[in-house]
Amino acid sequence: MPEKLAPMTMKNRTRLRKLCSRAITENDPHRLAILLMEIDDILSEAVDEIAGMLKDVEQVLKKRERSSRIHLA
Repeated sequence: MPEKLAPMTMKNRTRLRKLCSRAITENDPHRLAILLMEIDDILSEAVDEIAGMLKDVEQVLKKRERSSRIHLA
């Protein structure tokens, strides 16, 4: 994992845990909705980061595949 993503990921993980804990105990529907939107935002951001990492991995694997074909030919 690139270093620049690690601090952000840890921050989001901690924030996500806090938001989930608050959501479990929240009785006010309006406040609960706000908490759930914040949780959704963090999860959406995480999914976007993972998608980006998977694209990077895919590109690396394609380059390896091409270079191994050249060596075999």
